Amino acid sequence: MVKMPTRNSTFIPLKGGIDLSTTPLAKAPGFALAAVNVDALASGGYARTLGYDRFDGRPSPSRNRKFTSIDVGDAPDAAHPVFTAITWAGGSGAYLSRSGHFINAVIIEGSITAGTILDIAGVGYVAQQDGREYSKTKAENIANQAIAADWRRSQIGPVPGVGPVRGVIAVRNAVFAVRDIDVNTGGLFMASEAGWQQITSFGWVLTVTNVANISNGDVTLTRTGDNKVFRCVAQLAADGKSGVVVAAPGDAPAVGNVLTGLGDATCTVAKVDAITIKAGGRYQATVHNFFGGTGQRAAYVASGVQRAFELREDGWLVPLHAQPDATKDKPLEIAIHSGHLFLGYEGGQYQHSAPGNPHTWSALLGAESFSIGDEITAMLPTTGGVLVIASARRVFGLYGSGSKDWEQRALSESVGIAAGTGQSLFLPVGLSDRGLVRLDRVQEFGDFALNQLDPDHHFKAMIDGMDWAFSTQIAELNQYRLFSRGLTHLAVTILADGSPMATTFQYPSAVAGVWRYTEQGEQLFFCLSGSEGMVFTIDKESRSFDGAAISWRIRLPFAHSGSPGVKKTWLTALVEQTSPNQAPIQVKWSIDHMIDAHFTSQKVHSIVSEDPSAAWDQVAIWNQTQWNQFYWSGSYGYTNAPIDLSGTSASISILMGGASSSDPNFTITGVTLDYFARRARRG
Repeated sequence: MVKMPTRNSTFIPLKGGIDLSTTPLAKAPGFALAAVNVDALASGGYARTLGYDRFDGRPSPSRNRKFTSIDVGDAPDAAHPVFTAITWAGGSGAYLSRSGHFINAVIIEGSITAGTILDIAGVGYVAQQDGREYSKTKAENIANQAIAADWRRSQIGPVPGVGPVRGVIAVRNAVFAVRDIDVNTGGLFMASEAGWQQITSFGWVLTVTNVANISNGDVTLTRTGDNKVFRCVAQLAADGKSGVVVAAPGDAPAVGNVLTGLGDATCTVAKVDAITIKAGGRYQATVHNFFGGTGQRAAYVASGVQRAFELREDGWLVPLHAQPDATKDKPLEIAIHSGHLFLGYEGGQYQHSAPGNPHTWSALLGAESFSIGDEITAMLPTTGGVLVIASARRVFGLYGSGSKDWEQRALSESVGIAAGTGQSLFLPVGLSDRGLVRLDRVQEFGDFALNQLDPDHHFKAMIDGMDWAFSTQIAELNQYRLFSRGLTHLAVTILADGSPMATTFQYPSAVAGVWRYTEQGEQLFFCLSGSEGMVFTIDKESRSFDGAAISWRIRLPFAHSGSPGVKKTWLTALVEQTSPNQAPIQVKWSIDHMIDAHFTSQKVHSIVSEDPSAAWDQVAIWNQTQWNQFYWSGSYGYTNAPIDLSGTSASISILMGGASSSDPNFTITGVTLDYFARRARRG
C-alpha cells in the first residue's frame, strides 16, 4: 500500500530586519533580504512604513477623512470631475464620487437633510433622506475616505517665498517655517487654520546706556514722557551698565528715550535697529523652558547666517548676543545641556550661556567657551549627563554640570560623526566613515570593534553605498532614520540591548531637510526636492505618501524548514497580519537559491520586465544583470486565506508586497508554509 506523504507546516515569525551578510543556510528565516517601505518593530513583525501629509496648519488630511453619502434616488448618473463644487441653500461642499443612488461629498458648511436641493455644475439633485457618514460597503468607505483626504490635501499650500524651506520650528502650539523672500531677506511664517501667515515685524534691538537696576531677561519698561509700555528682553554686559534691550514688535522707542521699570530700573536708548532675518542658512532648533513660568517655553534657533535667536509662541524673535561682533556670531549648531544653552561655531569653537539664562553670555556671570580643533558636526545631549561634541574625525564629551567642574574629554580620536547624522535616542547614534556607531560604547570601551551599531554588518553594504545627508528619530518606534541624497533611506529600529533591525523606505523625491519636535506629541516635519515650499509631516494615521500609493515589499531568505538536504513540495503560504481589514498582498516565490537547473515553479516573467522602475527586490547576493535568471510563480491573495504554492525544492524564498493609497495600516507578523517532505537531495 502506498503511503501518503505527511503534510508538514512551518511557521516563520518575522523579525530582524535586513541581513545581507549572513550566509544563506545560516540566515534566520525571519530576517529579510530586502524590506522596502516597511518598519521592523521591536515587538516583532514588519509594519507598513508611516505615511505623510502636507502641512500648513489646516486640519490634517489623514485625520479628517470624513465624508457624507447623499441618497439622490434614481437621478441620472452625470459625470462630474472630482472636487466639483456642490451648493444648496445654507451650505456647500465638494463632489467626491458616485456609488449607485449615492453621491459622496465633503461638506464644507451646512448639512444635508431629506428634501435638500443640490446643484452640481448646473445639474440638480434632491436628497431622498438625511446625509449619512458611511458608504454601503467597507471597500467603498475606505475609497471615499481616501478621496475626502485628497480634497483636504488640495487645500493645503506651500510656505510663501523662493527657494527651499530653510527650517521648521515648533514651540508649544505654534509651528513656524523659514523661507527666503528674496536673495537678501528671509521670512518667518506661522502655520494657521488659514495656512502659512507671514510675520512682518520682529521687533527692535535697542543699544542702551546709563543702565541701572535691570537684570538680564524679560522686563517691562515704560517710556518717560508718554508712559508708553514696552515688552523687552535685556542682554547686558557683566557690569550691568550697558548692552542691548530687545523690544517686542510694535512702535519702536527713539534714540534718546529714557525707559524706566520697577525698582528704579532705567536706561537710555542710544541706537535702534529693526530685527530682520537674513536669506540662506540651515535652521536647527531646540526647545526649552529656562525660567519655569507658564508660557515661557521657547525655541532656540541657529542658522549659520546670523545670530542665534529665541523664538516664542507668539512669533516674537529675540536675537541672542552671544558674541559682541555680529559678523562672527553665526552659530551652526545648538543644544541645551545641564541648564545651559550651547552654541557651536565654525572652526570647532563652542560656548554656553550662563546657567539657567540664555540671555546672559558674560564669562564673569557663568558663560564659558571651548574648542575641539575640528569643525563641529554634532552636539548631542545624553541621558547620562554628558554633552557629546563631534567632528567628522573625533568625538569629545563634556562632563560636569557647570563652569566650576566642566571637563572636556576625548572619547575617540579616530571615529567621528558625519554632519547631519547624529541623534540622541536612549543612546547616541551617528554615522562615521566606518559605519553606524553607538557613542555610548565609544565612551565605555574606546575600542572601535565595540562601537559599531551593526557589528555583524547586516546592512553595512547599504550604508557604504549611499550618500547620507540628514537624520532624525521616531521615539515611538525606537527608530533612527537616515536620509540619503537619493530616493532610498534607512530606518533602524534599536532594541533595548542596542542591537539594530534595519529596513528601507523610499520617497518620490530626495529629502531636502528634516526637523523633529515633541511639543504636541512627536512631530516630524520634512521637505522634498521638487515640492518647493511644501512642508510635510509624518503621521501614523496616514495611509499614503501625501495621497500617493505606498508601495511596499519584503523578500524573505530561503527557508528550508530545518532540513536543507530534503526536497519538499510546497503547498500553501498563509501570511499573518494584524489589520481587521483584508490586506491585498502580492506573493511570489523562488526556490533553491536559484542555482538548480530544474525549476518546477511556473515561469511567469522576469522581475525586471514586470517592474521597470527599478528591480524592486534587489539584494546583495545577486546583481541586476542576473534578474532575468529568476523564475517566479505568484498570485494575489488576502491574509484570511492560504495562497497556493507550487514547486519542489529544498528551500523556498517568499517575496510579498503591495501598493495602496487608501488601505489602513497593518503589520505582517509571520508566514506559515505547508509542504510535503519528499526525499533527500541527491548529488
